[in-house]
Amino acid sequence: MMEQLTPHFCTTSIYDLPFSEFWEKGYRILFCDLDNTVSAFDQPLPEERFLNWVVERKNEGWEIYILSNNGKERVEKFCRVANLTGFSNLYKPLRFRTDQIVKEMGESPDRIVFIGDQVFTDVWLANQMGFLSVLVDPVAKGDLLKTKINRKMEGFLRKGFTYGKNKSW
Repeated sequence: MMEQLTPHFCTTSIYDLPFSEFWEKGYRILFCDLDNTVSAFDQPLPEERFLNWVVERKNEGWEIYILSNNGKERVEKFCRVANLTGFSNLYKPLRFRTDQIVKEMGESPDRIVFIGDQVFTDVWLANQMGFLSVLVDPVAKGDLLKTKINRKMEGFLRKGFTYGKNKSW
């Protein structure tokens, strides 16, 4: 079980990732969680820094998608401004919706990097799916109540992770 909850890579934020290393290993798609990964959970629109990050990654050849447990309205509004495709109501870590998305894209899991801020949703889903799992620190201090509960439980796990590579990839 611990293997399923251990990210391949840890870093402080999406802005500190070694995208050129990922690219060299054949990854081409970035699946990003929304709340507290790329934006604060209570920030309805993307910040300028994130918009610039999206442009930089797209210029490098990356395909970027938002995958969120949040509702349709929140995800669509955010993605419209960021010029991204988003998927809402995923029920992470359950994989049925994400399986469907990957199949519809006609993609192989070994080309996908999944970036998220939670162990029990994002990392667990990514590892189940065969993606490269990346855990980032939450961008905001606050959380929804259900997320606060998860954070308490995952705090023990996070103490065992190191920034950088946690397992081979």
